[in-house]
Amino acid sequence: MAKVNTLEDSTQRYIVESMKDTLRYTVEVITTQIKRGEFEPAFFEEPIQTSITDDVSGETIARLKGKVDRIDIAGDEDKAVRIIDYKSSGHKLDLNECYYGLSMQLPIYMGVVLEKLKERYPDSKLHSSAMLYYEMANKYLESSKNASTREEDRLKLSKMEGLLSSDKDDLYANDSTVGTLEGQTDKSSIVPYAIKKDGDLAKTTNAVSREDMETVIKYGAYTAQQAAKDIIAGKFDCTPARLGSIDACRFCRYRSVCHFNENEQGYEARTFAKLEDRDEVIRLMKQKMEEDL
Repeated sequence: MAKVNTLEDSTQRYIVESMKDTLRYTVEVITTQIKRGEFEPAFFEEPIQTSITDDVSGETIARLKGKVDRIDIAGDEDKAVRIIDYKSSGHKLDLNECYYGLSMQLPIYMGVVLEKLKERYPDSKLHSSAMLYYEMANKYLESSKNASTREEDRLKLSKMEGLLSSDKDDLYANDSTVGTLEGQTDKSSIVPYAIKKDGDLAKTTNAVSREDMETVIKYGAYTAQQAAKDIIAGKFDCTPARLGSIDACRFCRYRSVCHFNENEQGYEARTFAKLEDRDEVIRLMKQKMEEDL
């Protein structure tokens, strides 16, 4: 077998060194994120699986398997659970995307994780505190600021995005540096959480109540069930989704196969209206699930 001189090529050396830099940076950022809250990483690359059943017949119509990149836990008797999914590019958990069935991964995973953890912690209560994405990237800053300010700016660039529980204990567990006390800040550098001068949550905080978090999780399972039913029924309508900047056709690898063309009769995209009120999205989720009971 011919010898592979991987590092003799300058391009390959550059790629390897870039990967090392990204790894070092990621470890530094994640370590700081953990230090700023009460969560402790408990499980990594945790395999999960569950069955999707038909509500009417009780028959198993699909099986779901996956891996959760990281599961964090805080507390003793009442354990707060946080799941984190590592991504190679930035992503946010938008309730609109959840409602329209465009982003189901984290809510589905959280539901399965909570059920699985009940077996490991039978004497504890469990609740969802956060469902987050972390972008695995080395982000550089061009700045003349001092070292501590540069470090904070880099943390902000690598902030985890997703959905938080608005319970004060959960918010503190995610980032204890935010608050109105001396030495605390009004905006988190690690999660989507900020407060006003009076301590109330700022509009930029992406959080819902614990009860509403449960609704989002249940709705994720509901959309998975509906998707499984559609697949079994052979429902594969050529109706790509559009929501805000999301266009299912933009990066689709199968455009040459489906030949979707809105200028031809019979082709029509699903254009969804963006809902700005989180409470309204939660209400619609509940309504949709109740209609199918």
